[in-house]
Amino acid sequence: MKEMKRKAQEPASSSKMAAQPDKTKTSFLNVPAELRNEIYRICLLAPEVMAVTRQPRQWKLRICQISTFPRHRQDKLYAPGLLRSCKQISHEAISILYGENVLDFEGTRVAHAFLLQVAHAVKHIRYMIIGSVNSSKTSFARFFVALKGAVRLRKLTLDFDVDYLHGGSGLGMGLCTVVEAAKVLGPLMRLLSKQRKPTKKKEVLDIVHWVADQWYFEPEQQQYNEEAADYEARVKALLEKTLK
Repeated sequence: MKEMKRKAQEPASSSKMAAQPDKTKTSFLNVPAELRNEIYRICLLAPEVMAVTRQPRQWKLRICQISTFPRHRQDKLYAPGLLRSCKQISHEAISILYGENVLDFEGTRVAHAFLLQVAHAVKHIRYMIIGSVNSSKTSFARFFVALKGAVRLRKLTLDFDVDYLHGGSGLGMGLCTVVEAAKVLGPLMRLLSKQRKPTKKKEVLDIVHWVADQWYFEPEQQQYNEEAADYEARVKALLEKTLK
């Protein structure tokens, strides 16, 4: 009888053992932090730029597609869903996604919509390129207001549509006069200057850079580059006077 009772108790005992957690198992979070960061970079960094676009034929101010692949190149793993796996991974990886990628926008309307959509992550953004598609004076102003949260911003490259000066569309920053550009940029630059003291004024002003459209041939391209550089110098001269 004792033997039968012992055998009858064995399944219950085995069941209790099975319910105990296996302490030998590890999770991704047990991996050293340095290695986790490298895995995040493999999964989240674009090979050149992270191009943020809108869905074709959709003109609403929202982001419908994020592509990590430059033109004619699709050889990069990209897994932004990683940030949704758990709060700790999201907390660790979000600064890599937004802070180490170069965010490339077709114009200020899309850039402004993107900043509103990821308001919680704007503080991590460091590198941005803004094109001239569907841009206007109003959209430039709205974009720079939304960008004030980018406290870690290191480089902001703006498309300068110099062709506007010669009868072109004027969709880029070139549609703003020097005074208008300085007025729009002023609040952002003063905020960055205040936050980064005792950083020199020049270092703050060097965050912003204008580039001329790059589809012209020499000698036209050289001329447009010079016009963009002159515009940049005059805007920064006005901005410098407002920095303390």
